[in-house]
Amino acid sequence: MAIRDPERNNQSKIDVDEEINIGLQLPFVVDNGTFASTKTTLEAVKNNLTNLCSTEPGERPMQPNLGIPLKQYLFQPFNADLVSNIQETITNSVSYWLPFLTIKNIQIGMSTNSTHDFRQALDVKIDFVLEKDPNTQDSITITVGA
Repeated sequence: MAIRDPERNNQSKIDVDEEINIGLQLPFVVDNGTFASTKTTLEAVKNNLTNLCSTEPGERPMQPNLGIPLKQYLFQPFNADLVSNIQETITNSVSYWLPFLTIKNIQIGMSTNSTHDFRQALDVKIDFVLEKDPNTQDSITITVGA
């Protein structure tokens, strides 16, 4: 986690230095012969959260527990219990793998196919803040099973 610089409106010292890269940009992009990198803490955190939500447990070698099993919810009846289970699963995984984040809100929806009236994709929006800086907030949106 980067160190906050109180003189720079909640930006961390590492975020204001254009020469410092914090992490790799996901998905991988080659830029001038090297992999493109994230320049700010928030950008890196968004990549990490997106990666965590897009990974199924067992998918990552040497880290069999990394990920959130969102695909298992795709063909279940969409109701309040399912939404609650998904929110709890996401919250537990994020608190374990990304403990420097605080989740403020999780919105769950199901997309339907326009030609067939069945649900085929899970839409998840996660609003979060950085634990060390509650004023720094953002969100990610992912679609599972489209």
